[in-house]
Amino acid sequence: MFGRSWRVGRLFGIDIRIDPSWIVIALLVTYTLYVRFGLRFNELGSTSRLLFAIGLGLLFFGSVLAHELAHALTAKRRGIEVQGITLFLFGGATHARIDSRGPREELVVSIVGPLSSLILGGLCLLLAQPLGWPNEPVGWGFGYLGAVNILLAVFNMLPGFPLDGGRILRAIVWRVTGSLERATHIAGIAGQVVGYGLIAAGVAWLTVDELGSAVWFAFIGWFLVQAARLSDRELQTREAPDQLVVEEATVGEDPKP
Repeated sequence: MFGRSWRVGRLFGIDIRIDPSWIVIALLVTYTLYVRFGLRFNELGSTSRLLFAIGLGLLFFGSVLAHELAHALTAKRRGIEVQGITLFLFGGATHARIDSRGPREELVVSIVGPLSSLILGGLCLLLAQPLGWPNEPVGWGFGYLGAVNILLAVFNMLPGFPLDGGRILRAIVWRVTGSLERATHIAGIAGQVVGYGLIAAGVAWLTVDELGSAVWFAFIGWFLVQAARLSDRELQTREAPDQLVVEEATVGEDPKP
């Protein structure tokens, strides 16, 4: 499960790992924030912009980790074994066999992630005003982080597997039908619909000459389609991680800071 990832620490008894693909998104996030700080506060020197970008980037990835910890700690409290958390290109993944305990547990564990992002986003927005939003770099940074976390929560509630919203959909269908296999199949189809929708959004971005946004939306959409298609196979083989969450892609005018 963690063959390609690096263990970087342990929180609350949960291993925290980083996939090599995370380096790509970390560099991209830092560079994007560096550019945005330069455009918004051109009086800042390059060193100051870089420090602000690194600091805000660390807070962003901290919020992704907080989202995953909400899943993991809730699972542990409900007696579900958690193998660890991995940060990767699209955000984070909590590895736990949640569907082994029934639809109620899956519903509860899935919903706490978006709720934690929503609460964290609200707290950041509250802090932004006294810290000088939007005219001071620190205040602007907290306002930006707050908006990103709220959009992250909304994105993850899309009803497509393996997003949190897709897992909530699966839990509901599972409860109604009594069949995990049928629920996984339906949630997987929904995940493919969401994925193809994101690919279509990427194509739409091309019409307004937004190549970066187009590629990013299409890439995330492709990932969701592939993950949704594998959901039935995962259920049968029991080899793939159960809690695969694409949150972590930051959502805004494009799904990254």
